[in-house]
Amino acid sequence: MRKFSMVSVILFFIVEYVWLNQLFESVNERLADGKWTNTILYQVVVEPRGLLTLILLLFIALLLVGWTVHYVYSEQKSWQHTSEHVGVGWLVPLILALLGFLIPNVYVQVGIILLQVTFIPLIPFIHQTVPFWKVVTNWLIQLAVIGLVLFGARGMLEDSIRIEKTELFTKLEAYQASGDLDRIQRLIEEVDLDQVERILDRVDIEQLIRILEVVDLDRIEQILNLFN
Repeated sequence: MRKFSMVSVILFFIVEYVWLNQLFESVNERLADGKWTNTILYQVVVEPRGLLTLILLLFIALLLVGWTVHYVYSEQKSWQHTSEHVGVGWLVPLILALLGFLIPNVYVQVGIILLQVTFIPLIPFIHQTVPFWKVVTNWLIQLAVIGLVLFGARGMLEDSIRIEKTELFTKLEAYQASGDLDRIQRLIEEVDLDQVERILDRVDIEQLIRILEVVDLDRIEQILNLFN
């Protein structure tokens, strides 16, 4: 059975790829609906392809490092022996990926990813007893690898998670540059809003709409230009 244990690693990456695509689609839907962020002025955009590539690269790096560390720590220096035990260890991330795929809850799925990242560095300790200093060394190596991957792919990470301005924010910037926003602010400070409200209460909105539908506004503008 152990001879085929590395199959769990292949299955893990297949299931993880499908599941993460589903997860990022759900995240984008929530961001677009404004459930997590205010979409009036800014909008958070997640690029699934780049973020998925980054996470898979991180898992591949942890796989290779864990495989090497297990071989170094093992008393039986055999790549086959190491592959058998590493493959058995990757059954746990595979089961977690299957659970994440079957449970359609974004918060649970994010928690499962954290569990995967927490468990994978423990795989080098499978079927062997190591002293405390080796445990610390392994964690330092794993953290260094994670840091190097994230640092090397920082450009990809910045492109994958972006904060973009909305159309409304762009228009407000244009109004600010032209000075119209300051004029509106001064107008609001000078106008008696209670008086404006009383005037609007007396206006028959439906009648005003009917008039605007019939009146030729271009013709009225031409007449006003004559008076100017």
